[in-house]
Amino acid sequence: LQTLKIVESGTGGMHGQWGTSKSRLFAAMLSVGNNQGSDSAGGSFGYGKAGLIQASGPSIVFAYTAVDPRRLTDDDETSRMLLGVAYWDQYKSEEGIDFAGWATIGLDKSGATNEVASNEVADQLAQSLGIEVRDPKNPKEIGTTFLILSPNINAESVKNAAEIWWWEPLINSKKQFSINISDEKGLHLNPDPETNEGLSAFLKAYKNVNEDDPQILTKSLGKFLKTSKDNHLGTSIEMGELHLIVDTEPGGWSFPEKELEGEASLIALMRKPGMVVEYDERSTGKPYVRGCFISSAGVANDLLRQTEPQLHQKWERRPSPDIDKSATGFAKFLHTKFGRELSTFRSQFIQRRVTTTRIRHKLFDQLCGGNPDEDRARTRKKKPVTPRE
Repeated sequence: LQTLKIVESGTGGMHGQWGTSKSRLFAAMLSVGNNQGSDSAGGSFGYGKAGLIQASGPSIVFAYTAVDPRRLTDDDETSRMLLGVAYWDQYKSEEGIDFAGWATIGLDKSGATNEVASNEVADQLAQSLGIEVRDPKNPKEIGTTFLILSPNINAESVKNAAEIWWWEPLINSKKQFSINISDEKGLHLNPDPETNEGLSAFLKAYKNVNEDDPQILTKSLGKFLKTSKDNHLGTSIEMGELHLIVDTEPGGWSFPEKELEGEASLIALMRKPGMVVEYDERSTGKPYVRGCFISSAGVANDLLRQTEPQLHQKWERRPSPDIDKSATGFAKFLHTKFGRELSTFRSQFIQRRVTTTRIRHKLFDQLCGGNPDEDRARTRKKKPVTPRE
């Protein structure tokens, strides 16, 4: 049986007392749409499990977590927990009984309340599954391990996905973020966005080492003014920073000799954590542009987080009863702003070509002294002019 093990550290673990609304383990494994995200968080707990479930052939996922002791309340001594869930479809038995389709391991339902496997029991279950036991007293071991049964993805695809969607924190040393990948043979395939040819333009625009390069734009978008018709906040906020780049080399990606179907300009949209939410496609024509936008921390980051659907794959800008209009209004304004900035930047590099067409008309040729047979142009004889004294 093949398994995919996802081991993360450097966080606080899935804290929150089990059986309460603050339990992040419950939200991550059994709840849907429970918003516990902070302003700087990547998103809400509850929907992310969809990615884990889809990665498992039989849709079975385990989570084993060690919680930062500082996150525990006075009446809670649970520092490790383990829960496994089989996410199967609803079905009806031969006896006509309806079943939800979900089943659990590590959840005791015999008492008045459902209790999750904790501390030593959680450690024993983790060991039986081949999961390394964590010691919450060691800060390096605080965090969560996910175990996915019969994964339908391999190490190489995980590496590529990490580079495409997490390249900013991977190259940003200030974030101290790293991903280590090993395949079933123990071979290390750690993601390295710098070696991914498809990302080179985005990284170059983001870094902008040579700040006076006219082919690269690095620009703060300033404030989302309270006077804007899309601003429902009643105050102005900082938006973020936009990076754009163009390749003026003949035959380069901005001016390809042969255009492929679906060719477009692309802007990687990110909030402060750095995960790419979407590669925003714009059908601009040549020259094609690459770039990225990173929102400001605080209000801007939180508004955009609210617009992201379950899988965090876009910023919803259409009004919705489920999203505060301040959030969708900000996303709508940004979308328009990107288009204007893109148009202004591209206009500097558009190749203007003038096509001339020979017009052959007898009267026109006579008036202009031309010859439709391309012989020497006729010259009209004029009477000599005698200057008057």
